[in-house]
Amino acid sequence: MTQEPTSSKTKVCPTCGTRLSDNAVRCLVCGTEFTAQPESKAAKKTEKSVQASRMPEVRLSLPAAIGVLALLTVIVAVASFFLARAGAPEGTFETVDTPTPTETPTATIPPTNTLPPTDIPTATLQPPFEYTVSVNDGSCSQIAFAFN
Repeated sequence: MTQEPTSSKTKVCPTCGTRLSDNAVRCLVCGTEFTAQPESKAAKKTEKSVQASRMPEVRLSLPAAIGVLALLTVIVAVASFFLARAGAPEGTFETVDTPTPTETPTATIPPTNTLPPTDIPTATLQPPFEYTVSVNDGSCSQIAFAFN
């Protein structure tokens, strides 16, 4: 890698450090304007005293902002509830007890006694039979369908 030739005069931006040509009026990166001659400290001090102060900034973390938003939502909900309740006509929110009819119990039949299941397996009533597969039987599915 070769160094760039430094035949032309350059200057460095005091704000961002970008190298610019000597006759540049403004920095291409940050936009700082260069004056023809550097100002004296007294001129800079008077310029700063003339400038207006910055507006104060409020910085909140995300959880704090969500908490404040939730608190404001609850306050608005409670206020709207009480305002709606106060503006409603008389008797709107009163509750009236309505009697619930009781059902008469029906007679239940006692369960019948059933015999417990046997522990011994029962015998199959059909004896097994033999079947010989032939060429004309078709597929296994057709044989199974015939015996099902």
